[in-house]
Amino acid sequence: MRKSFLKLTPPAEFFKILNSFGERTGSETIPTIDALGRVSVANVPSPIDLPDFTRSTVDGFAVMSKDTHGASGSIPSYLELSGDIPVGAISENAKITISSGEAVRVVTGGMLPDGADSVVMLEYTDLIDETTLEVRRGVSNLENLVVPGEDMKKGDLVAKCGAPLRPFDIGALTGVGITEIEVFKKPVVSIFSTGGEVVEPTETPNNGQVRDVNKYGVSAGVLEAGGIPNRMDNVEDDLDSLKGALKLGIETSDMVILSGGSSVGNMDFTLAAINELSEIHGQASPGVLVHGISIKPGKPTIYGIVNNTPIFGLPGHPVGALIVFLIFVAPMIGIIGGVNNPLNAIDGNFDDTDYINSTSFVQAKIDRSISGAPGRDYYIPVKLSPQGDGDIPIATPLLGKSGMISILTMSTGLICIPSMKEGVSAGENVKVSLFKT
Repeated sequence: MRKSFLKLTPPAEFFKILNSFGERTGSETIPTIDALGRVSVANVPSPIDLPDFTRSTVDGFAVMSKDTHGASGSIPSYLELSGDIPVGAISENAKITISSGEAVRVVTGGMLPDGADSVVMLEYTDLIDETTLEVRRGVSNLENLVVPGEDMKKGDLVAKCGAPLRPFDIGALTGVGITEIEVFKKPVVSIFSTGGEVVEPTETPNNGQVRDVNKYGVSAGVLEAGGIPNRMDNVEDDLDSLKGALKLGIETSDMVILSGGSSVGNMDFTLAAINELSEIHGQASPGVLVHGISIKPGKPTIYGIVNNTPIFGLPGHPVGALIVFLIFVAPMIGIIGGVNNPLNAIDGNFDDTDYINSTSFVQAKIDRSISGAPGRDYYIPVKLSPQGDGDIPIATPLLGKSGMISILTMSTGLICIPSMKEGVSAGENVKVSLFKT
């Protein structure tokens, strides 16, 4: 029953296959203050100018700038203090107007009186008496203030379609009065492990058994990627059990992820289960699309679609499973959840080989030589250490067998040796994709 890989798919081709998936989750309208990390369904324009009145950016005195021209510590200007506008006091003070030679006290964020075109900072002034203001530094027109629409004009985009909302996006939305926003629903992702040797973390393993690493590590990754993990019961390595679990996952979620046990027949059962289920649903179920990826670790990865539901079969060894998840599956969760273009290559195109779902990268200097993996992109966990001379950090490869989860817990990020490169030499600069947390 054991079969060889049908064809190892290059990472660039695999990304294009994933990016072609067209299904998205539905939408829901939620309070803006609860929308951090959620993905906007549409472009959201500002309904107003921001600010919608001229306001001061400093504590000081609103003036006509021409009255301060040439003012200095040795030759100050003197103005009449004619009023005071506390912050937020707009309605009762809106009719305050200054004339040439007058000043009005304002605070940061306060509304400017009519006639004023600038604000003198408090530290460049002194009150000689209750009504006489000494100005020791001149100001220019529009200095120390924000005019209507300078921050944001009516119609400017406050949130972009397909972009996860960041803290400052939430602030901008509330700042223009948008208190609810339509977002994509979070993808529900069903996850289970296979193999009789895999037991729950609460159990004491018998000889030959191991506690489940993959289901819970992947579940945490689903949360980090913006999805909702649905942890299912694990199943034995047999066709009927796999078909039953996959069927349940397909019916109750937007994606299914399973990780294989150590049984030599597990991969064949997974392929058969996906393809047999695909025959039920017609065009919405092309079945297995990818059977093996040209990467290390993670070569024995399976990807298929049944009833418009993506299915990933990850390697059983934790390092391979979690690296494949980070590189391929996490961005796919973004696609299903409405994120625009989450599968960018590090260098911005699909011709490069160093793809990683990461928010930041750093240059580092590798501290030992490593051979590549001919024909496969080689992803290697590294630990970064700062250099005392302020130079770029040192990257120490953490090498070991793919079943050792400690390799990842001790690492800072990943480097990639592309398939066409023989390796990296000690002292060579490498690009490190930093883990998100």
